[in-house]
Amino acid sequence: MKKSSTLKAKEIVAERKAKKLAVYNFGLGENPLPVPKILLKNFEKNLNTKSYKNINNYPIIKNKLCNYLSNREYKPCNVILGNGLKELLFVTQMAFDGTIIYVNPSWVSYKEQGILLNKNFEEFKTKIENNFKVIPELFDIFLEKIPEDKMIIFNNPCNPTGTVYNRKEIENLSKVIKKHNCLIFADEIYSEITFNNDKTSISEFCPRITIRGSSLSKSFAAGGWRCGWISFPKELDTLYQKTSAISSSVYSCISNPLIFVIESFIDNKEIIDKYLQKNKIYYNKVVNYFYNKLKNETDLIINQPEAAWYIFLDFSNYTKLLEKHNIFNSDQLSEFLCNRYGFVSVSGSAFHNDKLSLRLSCVDIKIHFVNLDFNRSIDKMVKGINQLISFLKD
Repeated sequence: MKKSSTLKAKEIVAERKAKKLAVYNFGLGENPLPVPKILLKNFEKNLNTKSYKNINNYPIIKNKLCNYLSNREYKPCNVILGNGLKELLFVTQMAFDGTIIYVNPSWVSYKEQGILLNKNFEEFKTKIENNFKVIPELFDIFLEKIPEDKMIIFNNPCNPTGTVYNRKEIENLSKVIKKHNCLIFADEIYSEITFNNDKTSISEFCPRITIRGSSLSKSFAAGGWRCGWISFPKELDTLYQKTSAISSSVYSCISNPLIFVIESFIDNKEIIDKYLQKNKIYYNKVVNYFYNKLKNETDLIINQPEAAWYIFLDFSNYTKLLEKHNIFNSDQLSEFLCNRYGFVSVSGSAFHNDKLSLRLSCVDIKIHFVNLDFNRSIDKMVKGINQLISFLKD
């Protein structure tokens, strides 16, 4: 079992800074923007709440969260809170009996958790030619070969690719999933940072077989607070009961004040919507700046990000150049760029991609300049990208 590649990248950044070495940080996907003031205020207000209580001990807040996660078709009746969505993915995979399906490239911890839990799993590989999206016809053939119970981890928007499925694509994919009687774990942690404002949830088309998951980490820039949630419709009550029982044994509850933080962002919709829209516009500008720069100045194969702050780079056009430096896989590529230039990224292999690839996380931002000077807010990252471009032009 290896340490998380994204968290390892953060350690490398800290080590290089301590040694006063050059470092350009494109590693961990941690949102550095300020937390909404209304959430900070409610966190501080409830610091004296310190009991071993879960969401069921607060029926009014539970009802608010269920309503918040509802749509025209999807009506969850139960939620579980966890110390981040990562923990909830773990206990849900532990509770599920059957084959778990990962759509690759996929977030680093999905498969690692499956291995740790000794679960049966299958991997469906997507291609950059299809913008890393699942093609329903191919998925139909793939699922046909797996007769037992199945649960698909469906990450939309996707980390590491920044891919977003539109409404029609989700509808078509849902038909295949329902045909094969799959369950869905919908990881929607980046749904509030979707640039085209299409936040269609697969739960709208598969309301009786979908678990929805998200957290405070990405949208609200509160990763270290560790607060996530998953919701279950009544049809998945058996899985909910089992997952809830496991979670009670793995951890007692989340930090109690955070339950009131959840209530706070639900109750202050207008303030929160303005906050989210402002941050979304900023990150759209950031990733498109670097996408266009790399697209115009290199021969990298890149899909245009549609959400969050990630850019996924395919170096296949540079195979001969990289071989001259004894680079034959993405791990070697990531290590080489780090050692030579201080360019810290995460290798594509960490996301279960077998190409010469890297994921860039464009969050090394000078916070003071975010609202004052866009170019100054990203100038550290610009210097790093210029180092990469110079190497590829060598």
